[in-house]
Amino acid sequence: MSSILLRSLIALTITAGSALGASAQSTLPPPPKRPPLPDYVPPSERPQVKPPVAQNPRANLPKFDPSSIEYEPIWHTTDDGTVVGPSEYYELAALKANPMIDKDQWEFIEVLLEDRNREMELVAQAHPRACVDAVTTVIRDFDITDESTRVPLGDIALVLNQPGGMIGFLSEQGVISEEATVMTHHIAMDFTHNMMAGIAQSQPEGTSLDDTTSAQSRFLMRQGLAEPLMGFGRLARQAIESNPSLVENADDVLAKEGEEFITAAGWALAPLSDEELQRVITEAYEARNGPVGG
Repeated sequence: MSSILLRSLIALTITAGSALGASAQSTLPPPPKRPPLPDYVPPSERPQVKPPVAQNPRANLPKFDPSSIEYEPIWHTTDDGTVVGPSEYYELAALKANPMIDKDQWEFIEVLLEDRNREMELVAQAHPRACVDAVTTVIRDFDITDESTRVPLGDIALVLNQPGGMIGFLSEQGVISEEATVMTHHIAMDFTHNMMAGIAQSQPEGTSLDDTTSAQSRFLMRQGLAEPLMGFGRLARQAIESNPSLVENADDVLAKEGEEFITAAGWALAPLSDEELQRVITEAYEARNGPVGG
C-alpha cells in the first residue's frame, strides 16, 4: 500500500487482530537492570572519527520535487462537488498519467503487469473467503471505535495486503526510474488526498469525527486491498461464467463492472461452503493460468 496513513491503519488492525485474547493473560517480564554508565571522557581526549563517506552518488544532488512537473490529475469534481476517481485501478491510472514515463516503456510495463495480475489472482485463489468477507461485510462494517470490527479487518489485511503496490513493484523491477516512481506516487496521493477530503465534505451535518474517520478508513482499506480484490473479481467472473447455475441472478451480477461487480460477485458467492468456494475459484484460476504452483 502506498499511503503512509493506510499502512498505519493496517498496522493498527493487524495489531488488534493478533494481540486479541493473548494480551489479557500475558505477563510482561521485569525490565532489565540499567547498565552502568560509561566513564566520562573529556572531548579533548576522545578519538576523532571521520564522518562516513556517502555511498549514494546521488546523495548530494538536489532532491526531486514532483510538484514541479505538470500532469493531468486522475480525479475530477462533478457539478455537485463530488470527487470522482478513475474507472481503473488508481495506481495504474497514475502510471498512465505520469509524463515522465515514455510511451515506449509501456510495452514492457504491460508484460510485467500481466505477471503482477497473475500473482494477485494467486493470492485470491489462496484466500477466496477472505476476499468474499472483505467486499461484503468486513470493510463495510469497519468502525474505528469498535475493536470487534478492527480484528477481522486486521486478519484480512494480514493475508491480502501486498506491500509496495503496483508502483513499488515496477520500481523494484527497475522499469521506472526513482524520479518516475516519486512522481507516480505523487499523482496517486493527490487522488487519495482529494478523495479523503471529498468523503469528509460529503458527510451529513452533525457527523462525528470518528464516523468521518471510519468512512475514510473504509475507502483506504478498499483502495489498499484493490489489487488482490481485482484478482478475485477476475476469478469470480470466470467461475460464474463457467458455472451459470452456481449463483442466483448470474446475468445481473455479470452485467456489472469494476468494484460494483467485485462486490456483487462476493455477495453471490458468499453462501457457498468454504470447500465449494475454494474449488470453483481454484478451477477458475487454473482455467486462466494453468495449474496452481505450475
